[in-house]
Amino acid sequence: MNRSAKTEYACLAVLELAAKYGAGEPVRVRAIADRQGIPSPFLVQILLQLKSAGVVESTRGSAGGYRLARDPATLSLGEVVAIIEGVTGDRPAGDRLTSDRLTSDRLTSDRLTSELAGTGERGEPSGAESGTAEAGGLDTVGADAAKRVLREAWIEAEAARREALAGITFADLLERSRGRSEAMYYI
Repeated sequence: MNRSAKTEYACLAVLELAAKYGAGEPVRVRAIADRQGIPSPFLVQILLQLKSAGVVESTRGSAGGYRLARDPATLSLGEVVAIIEGVTGDRPAGDRLTSDRLTSDRLTSDRLTSELAGTGERGEPSGAESGTAEAGGLDTVGADAAKRVLREAWIEAEAARREALAGITFADLLERSRGRSEAMYYI
């Protein structure tokens, strides 16, 4: 899965803030940047984007910094990725379907398939396209049908990715990271 440095840094920063959640003290940008290896100016931009989305809160002054605006158990990895990457995320430019409609439970796979294929409600082609064409006695996939099928596969994969990310909270990630940072000794 490809992800930008910005997305990676945002998730690392939120994970760092999740570790300090409930302490009452804001975490300084410099502390997050140093601990996670994130350039400070870039981290400030990321935190401002997360702040405008309501994920983090800031405190000004000499004792200022950032803290999570809500419990890490209620904040999913998918939410942070969507905020940083934008609503459309990895979706191809010019796609007719909006992200909200794609992830909506009301959009059935049949409707998705017919919208992608350019067919009507009953599945009839809306244009003069055909799925296969005979060439030399062999069936081959027409260019339009191939593009539609591939696009549908990408959309299904993206929907599965988003669903998986939505199921992982920062409390889950924090628990995993704590479990891996403890030293184990074998005799």
